[in-house]
Amino acid sequence: MKNTNKLDAIIIDDNADIAMLLEHAVKKAGFHTTLSNSSEIAMNLFKAYKYDLILTDWMMPNFSGLELIRWIRAQKNFEESYIIMITAKQGVESLEKALEEGADDYLTKPITLGELYARINVAKRVILLRKEREKYIQKLFELNQKMKKNLISGLNAQKMLLPPEKIEFPELIFSSFSNPAEFLSGDNHDFIRLSDEIYLLFHLDMCGHGVASALYGITVKTLIGNMSSDFLKANGVKNVLQKLNTKFYESIGGGQYFTLVLILFDFTKNELLYISAGHSGLYIIDKDKDIKQADSTAPPIGLFEKYESASVTLSMDKVEKIFVISDGVSEARNSNNEFLGEDKVLKAIEHTKNSSIEEQVNYIKNIAYKWTGGKNFSDDLSIIGVKIIEK
Repeated sequence: MKNTNKLDAIIIDDNADIAMLLEHAVKKAGFHTTLSNSSEIAMNLFKAYKYDLILTDWMMPNFSGLELIRWIRAQKNFEESYIIMITAKQGVESLEKALEEGADDYLTKPITLGELYARINVAKRVILLRKEREKYIQKLFELNQKMKKNLISGLNAQKMLLPPEKIEFPELIFSSFSNPAEFLSGDNHDFIRLSDEIYLLFHLDMCGHGVASALYGITVKTLIGNMSSDFLKANGVKNVLQKLNTKFYESIGGGQYFTLVLILFDFTKNELLYISAGHSGLYIIDKDKDIKQADSTAPPIGLFEKYESASVTLSMDKVEKIFVISDGVSEARNSNNEFLGEDKVLKAIEHTKNSSIEEQVNYIKNIAYKWTGGKNFSDDLSIIGVKIIEK
């Protein structure tokens, strides 16, 4: 691949004859060349210019070439510069010392033209390869920045699809918090008013996270929304899950799945019906403030071709609050790589059971963030609470 970048070299030697010899060879290789007869002058030049190739003599007054190399390698802008040490010193120990201090190559005096040209051509080849690498790195950086920008836009679009974090109706109060592990979340939820006195809450947790899981999650959420009228029919909740499983399995063939909590609040019957499809994060607080972690009543959706589910129906008179919490909370890790755990989540709910639903959601969120020490989570976070208002 042709490289059109200008190549800059500096020669540091107090011997004018050797400097001229080096200059001839370096210019012949295509480098723009600067001469310096002392390390001190060269150091001032390094403050203003970045050189691709540096040739320096070892033995110079005041400040040796070895000390100069050590100084160069300590500067931020010269990590990629190619340095050739030139010296009359012989022996393996001198070679090792020069290379240890940061030289890339070593030429001993008396210098032969053949070896000089060969060494400079090797240096040029390495420098050009480094420049090509820098171009690719810069290109990757630009592509990465563009991708991040697109992902942030995607996250903002995804947030627009979520319900408000707090919704109040005469019968109940809905409060939620969500945070993706990456730029996009595989978790998704919605709160839908099906009729004047019937409400639907669902939370889905797609296997994995990131772009693919987020797109699948949005698709499932759309499918559930399109089937919202089916929930008002007999066996509506079970039928919707069956349709979701069939659609998902036929489209993907068991290669992807999701867990789901689906809750129907029916104030016309004063009943609460729920199905937990492989989801372990459903918590129910009764009127006596007792907290129960609900068992799963169905397998995850999309794993199997045939699908059977069971639902649980509770009297609304016995339920005060409902929490749906994704496993991203219980599986949050601290600096010792320990999980927060479901027990601590349960204790957080217990500790705040007399608080408002909004305060409880915030408390659980803060517990998770405190546990991780403010670091990124390995999975998406979702915390949803519903308070049933007594009539």
